[in-house]
Amino acid sequence: MLESIIEYSGWCILFMWLVGAGPCWIYLIRPRRLTRLSNGQIANDDWPLVSLIVVARDEDQAIGRALGTYAALDYPNLEVIAVDDRSTDQTGSIMDRAAAADPRLRVVHVVDLPPDWLGKTHAMQEGYRASTGPWLLFTDGDVMFEPQSVRFAVSHAVRQQRDHVTVYPGLQPGGFWENLMIAMFGLLFTMRVKPWLVRTRFKGAYVGIGAFNLIRREVYEAIGTHQRLALEVADDLKLGKLVKMHQYRQDVLSADDLIRVRWQVGMGGVINGLTKNAFAGLNYSVLNLILSTAILVVIGLGPYVGALLLTESARWGHLYSLAFIHLTFAAICRRSGVSMLGSTIFVVPWTLFLYILWRSAFVTLRDGGVTWRDTFYPLDTLRKNPV
Repeated sequence: MLESIIEYSGWCILFMWLVGAGPCWIYLIRPRRLTRLSNGQIANDDWPLVSLIVVARDEDQAIGRALGTYAALDYPNLEVIAVDDRSTDQTGSIMDRAAAADPRLRVVHVVDLPPDWLGKTHAMQEGYRASTGPWLLFTDGDVMFEPQSVRFAVSHAVRQQRDHVTVYPGLQPGGFWENLMIAMFGLLFTMRVKPWLVRTRFKGAYVGIGAFNLIRREVYEAIGTHQRLALEVADDLKLGKLVKMHQYRQDVLSADDLIRVRWQVGMGGVINGLTKNAFAGLNYSVLNLILSTAILVVIGLGPYVGALLLTESARWGHLYSLAFIHLTFAAICRRSGVSMLGSTIFVVPWTLFLYILWRSAFVTLRDGGVTWRDTFYPLDTLRKNPV
């Protein structure tokens, strides 16, 4: 029995990769680009009011440039709600100066954080309360928009009758290791959310991206608003989950030519940023951590072991798995602007992500919670009413 398992282990791993990552090639070869799928027009030019809600805390290095790109948006029916989430730098002042120059912009200053709320989710809730549009667009304070971006997204949502549209932004390039880690995150994220199934009714395929979450107001209210996500660290992804749970229509597209953001700065920034989110993505469950680790070790590291140690007859499945893994990661590296050298050391970022998972769990359990935006949230509180 054991010999049979060893004999066919490589082919089983290859099958898992083909199912989990094979459809990624659909997006790699012909990505669903917003600019290709939307003509940026609506019948009779009946453009609905869009409330663009941007939240920021201590982001005075980026918020001015971001607000400048929003002021240049060519969308004909827009209001911008900028929420200053208890900033201690010049973020609030920059917002106020921008509002004085742009009649479409209003500023909300959050002074206190109520109990049982994360700062970001509370700020987005406050932005929603100040908004009036039938469409809400949530974004972050360091995201830059091209002038036609909102017009193309709303046109697509209305014409395709989608309740929630989110997009993959373009990532401003950093150093080699930063870009490599982001490319690996892109592979794992794509395998997790299954974007090729997001348009279907399958509830296990959902997505939300913090840089751009466009949602109909009545749908947002029906799923519980950010009140339902008050303690969710991965609030953007969980917003998408709620949309699919309630059987509304969702879509995800590539908009790397319309939306730009510097996700993290340096490899250390990627590691620290994911340390905050990784254990939360496992619902703070040690069992989920162990199961996820086992799967990642088997499919990511197993082929190397099998190719090196097994007999020739048992080795072929592992060799084919390695060929598929490296070819797929090479394509993702190319799309991400990473040197092709990165695809040859796949095992390094893969192992680093295993380290991040365990580091996130260790830090969260050691501290008994998570510190985010200078506020500590106990683990018992974070585990309340998970989505």
